[in-house]
Amino acid sequence: MDSDIPPMLGISQVKRDFSRIAKDVATTGKPVVVLKGSKPIVQIVPLPNSSIQDEAPKTA
Repeated sequence: MDSDIPPMLGISQVKRDFSRIAKDVATTGKPVVVLKGSKPIVQIVPLPNSSIQDEAPKTA
């Protein structure tokens, strides 16, 4: 699957499309840099395969 998510996105687009962006990052393994104005402020990166899913709390 080719990613249509660019490597840098504005914070407004990330807020609007977070679920899709997070799924794409997890699927492709490619990080996304989030910009505020023209400055990078944070990076969305995929977790290692076994880290969080094994430790996630169970919901009722």
